[in-house]
Formats: sequence, C-alpha cells, structure tokens
Amino acid sequence: APEDALRVAEAHRFADPPHAFAVGEGRGLALADGARLLEIDDPQVVVSALEPAAEGSLRVRLYETGGVARRMRCRIPGAERVAAVDFLGAPDPDVVLAREGDTVEASLRAWQLLDLDVRFPNV
Repeated sequence: APEDALRVAEAHRFADPPHAFAVGEGRGLALADGARLLEIDDPQVVVSALEPAAEGSLRVRLYETGGVARRMRCRIPGAERVAAVDFLGAPDPDVVLAREGDTVEASLRAWQLLDLDVRFPNV
C-alpha cells in the first residue's frame, strides 16, 4: 500500500537481495555472526549501494524514499571516520553530519541521495 513505510525496503529485498563476494587474501572487515555493517533507524531511508572506495574506505549510498524531509540516524559499528561526499568522492559541504559514538545523524530532503565515505581502522 502507498502508505506502508516499508514498501520500498521490502521491494529492494525482494528484487535484489544483498550479495557478498570472497576477494581472496588481504585486509578486510570481519563481522561476527548476526552483526550488521550498518543500521538505519528509518525504513524510508534505503541503502542503494555499498562499494569499495579510495584508500580502503567504503562508499555507502543512501536515499530517502518517502518524499518528505526527515532526520535519520545510521549506526556504523567500528567506523573510524564517516564523511558526507559527493558522487566524485569530494567532501559535500551541503551535508552536515552529527556523530556520537558509532552513530551518524543527518537531515535529508525529500528523495535526496546521500553518499557516505566510511573508513574502518586497519582496513
């Protein structure tokens, strides 16, 4: 139903479930069974991409799917640094992130895409 806040997230899980690939020996991030790489507190903010970025960081792309401005919180356990970046990886001066411990908070406009550059220690 259009008013269902989970409709976009459920559609993503159905159409394109998460994939993981072994990449051989080297540095990486170990997650315990049942652990999550990231958690978002609002089902209308969806992860659309996770990809390696320059110098061992991880690019996380989020977008707001409900068509209304909102404040979201994203928990990224173990992150050493989290920065808002544009599509080219340069710092995005239009996005203000508030960080407390392993949680990052940001305001999103309706339908906004948000790229985060995340660095983990020793990765």
